[in-house]
Amino acid sequence: MSDQKVVNRQFELNFLNQTYKLVGFKCVLLYGRRRIGKTELIKEFIKDKQGIYFLCSKRSVEENITEFIHSGEQSGLPKIDAKNFREYFQKLKSKIDRKIIIFDEFQHLFKEDPSILYDFQYVMDEILAYTETMIILGASAFEMFRYIGFDDSSPLFGRFLQRLRLKELKIQQIINLHPKKSFNDIVKIYAAIGGVPFYHQFFQDTNFVTNIIATFFNTGHILNHEVEYLLSTEFKEMSHPLSILHAIGLGNTTTPKIAEYTGMSSNVLKKWLSKLIASEIVQKIVPVDHSPKSKVCKYIIIDNSFRFWFNFVDPLKSFIELGSLEKPLNFFRENYPIYLAYTIENLVCDLLKKSFPIIGKWWNKEIEIDLIGINHTKKEIIYCDINWENGLPSKDILDGLKRRSENFKKNQKYKTKYLIVSPQKAENSDMSEEVLFWDMKYLQELVTGKKL
Repeated sequence: MSDQKVVNRQFELNFLNQTYKLVGFKCVLLYGRRRIGKTELIKEFIKDKQGIYFLCSKRSVEENITEFIHSGEQSGLPKIDAKNFREYFQKLKSKIDRKIIIFDEFQHLFKEDPSILYDFQYVMDEILAYTETMIILGASAFEMFRYIGFDDSSPLFGRFLQRLRLKELKIQQIINLHPKKSFNDIVKIYAAIGGVPFYHQFFQDTNFVTNIIATFFNTGHILNHEVEYLLSTEFKEMSHPLSILHAIGLGNTTTPKIAEYTGMSSNVLKKWLSKLIASEIVQKIVPVDHSPKSKVCKYIIIDNSFRFWFNFVDPLKSFIELGSLEKPLNFFRENYPIYLAYTIENLVCDLLKKSFPIIGKWWNKEIEIDLIGINHTKKEIIYCDINWENGLPSKDILDGLKRRSENFKKNQKYKTKYLIVSPQKAENSDMSEEVLFWDMKYLQELVTGKKL
């Protein structure tokens, strides 16, 4: 599993190696959510190079400096006394030239003492500026790495030669982590845990439902309490984000409904929704023909592991805690096809983006269309229905999509297409220029680029 993580990070590995070859001092901000594989990538990058790898801890800055000096000794650097990082780098400037210095989970240092950024600013500007040293700061707390690298009030703003974000793996890469599983099973797994490589080691051997029981429905497993842990590391105060996510998980997706469910004032709700959006847990969506600032909007959980937890674990947590799994399992089996439709919708959206640059959901007070794609250059529009929970497509579903599409205002000169996406394709549902039918087999062909 470890090797597979690195294989699926070849672009990022090449990126770091190319940066390392550049002349002069180099500082890189490597960031991404927890468990995303930063440490594995870093260790693979430095395995044949000289440098210091240091994992920052939540202890005091003084303790971190002591441990960092010890890490330097283990890497072959002289033993020295230093009270702070300025003094350390000043004393060993000539010894660390052309070496790589890595501070993993750098936000722990910053959290203990925000002034530490001024020390690093001095180190970069006054001590290492004319060396061949490479520093990598790894960070996983969204609010903190945004401030460190992107806020112009940060002492380190403008000091990073490169900023590399480690994103979740795409489903095309996830396939490589499960070579013996069917595409159908891989989609189910992806819908539950997303593209975080660390999580996929728990879904390797047995069938999908057995994996769910052994992980999310097992109080002793990391995935059972992972969401709460991640929230606690991201936010000092957890009750508000937990309440909002719980409300969204139960289907309260508009601001008034979330406010009514949580009892929060509009100002408090706005503040915490902004934080959840910045942390890439929640996304604000507007109808495809509206401005991004439109007040007609919904809020959805976009992180798959969070979305699964708040749909299937959080609402029935008391039963899971007691080990009484009959009700959680029945609820899971009955509702997962509906839940899965959202993942299929996102997959279809990604596949259609090349042909329809403007794409998204659309709704008004009475009607909703899963996806509408628009290509103004080619004067084309496509209406899409994700019919995942109902099995086979039918004429009624197609007719219903056509009726709903009549409510969407469009240029009458645009060529119109319709797309029905279902787990299976009916025998008489051959694709035409106007009407397309995609099933799981065809989705697999589109995702993998391989004709089955």
